[in-house]
Amino acid sequence: MHYPRLVGIELVRGCNFSCKMCPVTANRTQGKPFQFMELDLLREICRQMDHWHTIGEVDAFHFGEPLAHPQFAECLEILYHSTTVRRAQVIMYTNASLLRGGKALALLEIPVVTKLVFSFDGFGDRESYQALRGPHYDEVLQNIRDFARLARSKRSGLHLATCTILPREGEVPGLSVKPPEQALQNLKAIFAPLHIAVETRDMHDYCGADRLEISGKSKAAVFGGCLSVERDALFITVSGKAQPCCDVYHEDFNIGSVLESDIGELLNNEKMSHLRHLLRLDRREGLPYCNTCSASLGGFFSEPEFRCFWLKRDDHGLVDDFEERRYLFTKVVPTPHRAVRVDLGCGRAKQPGFIGIDHLPLPGVDILADMDKGLPLRNDSVDYLVASHSLEHTTDIIFTMQEIYRVCKHKAIVCIVAPYYHTSLNMANPYHKQIFNEHTPRFFTTADNTLVNKADYEFPQIQNWGLGASDNRVCQMDFRCLRMELFYFPAYRRLPEDKKRELRQHYMNVADQIMYHLLVVKQDISPEEIEDMSKTIRYQEPPWVTIRRLQEENQTLRHGFAVLVRSSLLLPQRLLAALRSRIRHLSV
Repeated sequence: MHYPRLVGIELVRGCNFSCKMCPVTANRTQGKPFQFMELDLLREICRQMDHWHTIGEVDAFHFGEPLAHPQFAECLEILYHSTTVRRAQVIMYTNASLLRGGKALALLEIPVVTKLVFSFDGFGDRESYQALRGPHYDEVLQNIRDFARLARSKRSGLHLATCTILPREGEVPGLSVKPPEQALQNLKAIFAPLHIAVETRDMHDYCGADRLEISGKSKAAVFGGCLSVERDALFITVSGKAQPCCDVYHEDFNIGSVLESDIGELLNNEKMSHLRHLLRLDRREGLPYCNTCSASLGGFFSEPEFRCFWLKRDDHGLVDDFEERRYLFTKVVPTPHRAVRVDLGCGRAKQPGFIGIDHLPLPGVDILADMDKGLPLRNDSVDYLVASHSLEHTTDIIFTMQEIYRVCKHKAIVCIVAPYYHTSLNMANPYHKQIFNEHTPRFFTTADNTLVNKADYEFPQIQNWGLGASDNRVCQMDFRCLRMELFYFPAYRRLPEDKKRELRQHYMNVADQIMYHLLVVKQDISPEEIEDMSKTIRYQEPPWVTIRRLQEENQTLRHGFAVLVRSSLLLPQRLLAALRSRIRHLSV
């Protein structure tokens, strides 16, 4: 599920300027220079946005000059009555030619816009400005100066900035290009005394489908998906069409209308999902407007930023398609333990981005298979496999683990979560066919060395770790245990580790769950390399474990708070309030 995070609202389509690098100028039609959003449509957009508290940014502009709206103040009032808009960052761009009189006052008296950006292109001089934006330099600069002074006295919290295009050599015929450092110095000399931040950007060519008089150079590298689409953004035109990108002027590029569907539905509908899917696979050829666009995530971010972006999207469960995962995490940002992830015995709770395997046709199951009969996956095809509360049901654990070993790649990670055997309920459970305790992973390898604390598995008669060949059979797998963790009943959770270990080894009903992270070894690998991996690997865990940790933290905080109250410690009210807040947060 993709949740809307950014909404652009086109109050006005059309502009009183004729900037040579703008699609509005290139697509201007005779007799209809402006279109204005109806106030009822704006109210409907605000009503829908108030359903989505994920929205953190609202852009009150698109392909037009917003201050040209004849009911500009009323537009701001409508926006201000939206709880989502008041909470979000609201950005508005203006050419500043109309920034005076009642419209300037409306921006200051109706505190909805949090950042006002002045389009002021060029190198800080009249010649370069007018080469790009026309003969408006003096008028615009005077309006900006007057407004900035008024804003300091009436609304000091309003963030003011420029969006300044710095042309590169050859982009504007006849214009002498200044070095960026000199241009920035010139611009700061104008705007810094007015407390206006200077923000600059390169000229671009939007989607490349418009016949712009001047435009920036296309990116050499176009790959890794679309920045606009992956922002979970929608841009609503004056007629209510929802566009997935801010670079396409033409309204026929849309995924539906807010007059027919909610913005959340639009962001997840079939048309949007298909577009997102093809862009993630870098298949732009058959997509109108996208096939001529040079904007992409790979061409926008640095390599570390690009990698971080896709890993974060994946962590949020937003890369759920197998074909996308295989392309993104093996070719675009090759990442261990990411591309092919399997949830073995997923039941109804398959994790996003995983291939769900179960023997029952439950919602979310991708492959119907009985693990007692093998796994219908190719050899060496899986990067990460999780089996949460499933392997205790298999008839032959050695056969099942051999199958897991077969389908996993060298250095794949296998995470197993299972009931800890030494509980009365687990022993009585007729559906549990396998035992899981500190010794279980010893039978999945013949290696003598392990990273597990020896105190956890020490047994007088058998000192070495690997017991995979202990019945004189040939061990056909090699899983190295990187990490083993136990989960305890409430009465024992706050005890020291050595005390918990002693109790669980001698008594029943001390620990109730156990989790292993196993490394699949199919090629020569040294103990030192395994130890290094154990320190650097990002251990993934099933949602059950995350929920369990939060519950335990919640209970610990409640216990600590109760102890403080009982001991009548006089804490500052601020600290007590913070503790209560933390407990409420964990309880949600």
